[in-house]
Amino acid sequence: MKNKILLFIGIFITLFSNGICNVNALSNSLKIDETLNRIFKIEKIHSVISDYYNIKDYNSNQYPLYFGGMYVSDDSKNVILQIVKDNIPDENSDEYSIYKKIINLDSSIKIQYVENSYNELNDINKRMADYMVTEEGKNINTSYIDIINNTVVVDLYDDCSEQQQKIKSEFLKFKINVDTKLIKFNKSNGNTLKSININAGQPIEGICSMGFRVKYNGKNGYLTAGHCTTNVGQKLTTGIVRVRQFATLENYDYAFVETSSTFNPTNNLNITNPGMTKLAVINNSCPFIYQGLEIGKIGGKTGYTTGKITGINVNVIYEEGYAIHNLVKSDLYSVKGDSGGVIFIPRSDSVGGAIPIGILSGGNTKNEPNNATTYFTNFSDLPPSLQIRY
Repeated sequence: MKNKILLFIGIFITLFSNGICNVNALSNSLKIDETLNRIFKIEKIHSVISDYYNIKDYNSNQYPLYFGGMYVSDDSKNVILQIVKDNIPDENSDEYSIYKKIINLDSSIKIQYVENSYNELNDINKRMADYMVTEEGKNINTSYIDIINNTVVVDLYDDCSEQQQKIKSEFLKFKINVDTKLIKFNKSNGNTLKSININAGQPIEGICSMGFRVKYNGKNGYLTAGHCTTNVGQKLTTGIVRVRQFATLENYDYAFVETSSTFNPTNNLNITNPGMTKLAVINNSCPFIYQGLEIGKIGGKTGYTTGKITGINVNVIYEEGYAIHNLVKSDLYSVKGDSGGVIFIPRSDSVGGAIPIGILSGGNTKNEPNNATTYFTNFSDLPPSLQIRY
């Protein structure tokens, strides 16, 4: 009993010993209680809607067309239920009885008429998410649904009218006329765009390696193995596939990925060897390669290994059944994950860097360091448009 009395006194002192501050604490506590009560009301409304309309996923399933959203008022006294007036069901329909049940569930529910349904806002926000990962959408920092203002907010790093017009034009493709009632543009307060360096031989996309950087049609990017991609136009984490060469009974294995502004391909080698740290810059030419030439490679899995060219104009059938022509054979050690890595003639930086000569394609299925086979696409066999380095 003594302990209970002391506990009560402790609580009493905490709430009232500092005058006005404790009155505010008590007031805030009551406001929290009111807010929780309104949240329970929102959950009840949502339960009625989800049961009738069979809604399992808040982000994917379709809500009734008259539903705009719900939120708790600033003073925590009311649940604000947004209704699209033009979409209210016909009074003679079964759906109307559900609508009446929802708006009359509690006296704290207040109706706010809005123009946009939650479905419309959610659809735009999902399309915006797809657009953000493209090169055209790189200026977007975030997008989200602002329920209170019945709109989608798009935060732009550079809030320019040109960028806004591009977004509006993109949505017109889906017959969506984006106006200020649907989307609100803001200048982002987030971090500025930061560029991430990716180096020759570095792991990329979780499955392959970067070869080396090139320009194609004036666009920056890098080369990797063609089989590391699926098709031209494929969206990767680092950019978009613009050129792809890998098909059975055809020549070579390479792909060009145009990088987004977030990723910056460099001439640096992905190794810590102090005597060789970068690739030489080659413009539209490549050293003649021959059998017996000593070469090196850097891949995302096995790093730096050396060997010699053991065959040219090689026809290979990989275990997946792909037959590829005109590759170069070597005794370099590599494993799965090194595909796309850079093949080069080792040379110290004091005379210009290692000389790139190819893109790693693949090897035997049981590649061991002392009994290895690795095939690569010769740099000289690439189209002239992909031989411009920078």
